[in-house]
Amino acid sequence: LMTNGPITDTGINTELEILRSGGLVGKLVDSLDLTKQPDFNPLLREPRLSSQIRTQLFAFFGVTSEKQKIPRSPEEVRSIAINSVLNVMEFSNTKKTRVINISVTTTKPALSVRMANKMAALYIEDQIQIKLDALANATEFLSSRTSELKNDFEDLKTELTNFSSQSELVNPTILKSQEIQLRDMRTRLREKSEIVLEKMDMRLILQSFREADNLLGLIKYVDDFRLNQAISDYNSNKLSLDNLNMQIEQFMLKNDVELEQEQKQLSALETSESQLTKQIERESKELIVLQQLKRETETARLLYESFFTRLHEMNVQLGLETADGRFLSTATQSDSHSQIK
Repeated sequence: LMTNGPITDTGINTELEILRSGGLVGKLVDSLDLTKQPDFNPLLREPRLSSQIRTQLFAFFGVTSEKQKIPRSPEEVRSIAINSVLNVMEFSNTKKTRVINISVTTTKPALSVRMANKMAALYIEDQIQIKLDALANATEFLSSRTSELKNDFEDLKTELTNFSSQSELVNPTILKSQEIQLRDMRTRLREKSEIVLEKMDMRLILQSFREADNLLGLIKYVDDFRLNQAISDYNSNKLSLDNLNMQIEQFMLKNDVELEQEQKQLSALETSESQLTKQIERESKELIVLQQLKRETETARLLYESFFTRLHEMNVQLGLETADGRFLSTATQSDSHSQIK
């Protein structure tokens, strides 16, 4: 009885052909040692009476027998036995059922029973063996693949550990804070650049006034309280021209000193901005690599665990396989004929 699958002509005919296959019938021949049974090995049969008389007559008249026995190899004997067994076995299907009938007709009723029962048992064992072989192949593949995935996972873990130890890594929060700091620094850099440019422009203008000896125009341009007081004192003859020039020189010197300080601050800001930019670029790349490594490592871990779990399930299943068929009844004998379902 086939216990699984729908009832289809194709399915039933396939099972019938499996039963008729040389491989399965060969197992029957081997298991019951049928090559030693004269019914299936013609070489063991006693010659017929007519053949015996003919042989004796040939010998009496000194005539050589027309045919010599040809020695057969064990493989040839086994092949003859398989064909002989197929001639005495019949496989059929009860219509609209999954029941398969095995009938054996020999000159020995007990042997017929043994052959029918054994054939059914071998068929069921063969179903289990096919499943076990498929499971063994799948297990071998899973075992090999699981080992590869484990190595991949271990390699990625090692690479991740080495990368983490060799890199100045930051987390995304710190990196975001640095980006905000860089934006603020660039704003200050822009403002500082504007101040430097203004002071450089002022120095050029003051120099042009000074070279034109236009003291009044210079003082009006800068609109400085001390210089305004000095020109007022000069106009009221309270301050000499030399003293006025000295105060103007002091003012211009002060402006140059302030310009130099602003330029130094600008240079320092530019250096800091450049260093921070490079640092953020480096850390961003390292963070991307780190995140990618983490993703790859996690993916490798999940894949490895999935295959490992499946391998464990396959190993458990190896001992739980059952055949798709089962005995519905054992063989019964009727004279030399035996049938099993």
